[in-house]
Amino acid sequence: MESEYADLLVHNKSSQQKCSALNDLEKEDMIIFNAWNSIPDSYDQLKKLAFAALSLVGSTYISEQSSLSMNIIKSKLRSRLID
Repeated sequence: MESEYADLLVHNKSSQQKCSALNDLEKEDMIIFNAWNSIPDSYDQLKKLAFAALSLVGSTYISEQSSLSMNIIKSKLRSRLID
């Protein structure tokens, strides 16, 4: 039981490191956002397409990571809750 708890703590620390890495990426994303936002309004459709494409990649990555973390936690904890 202690080793499983240690595994969960290690996984949690890894998740925190990934979260801090995502915070660093937000600064880079703001640079990209500001660059696209500085384009004149005559290119409005291009700006909308770029924002959609950029947000799709980020939201897909975050949802995949969340699903993976949830599956790891659920499988370990559920087997222990039933016993």
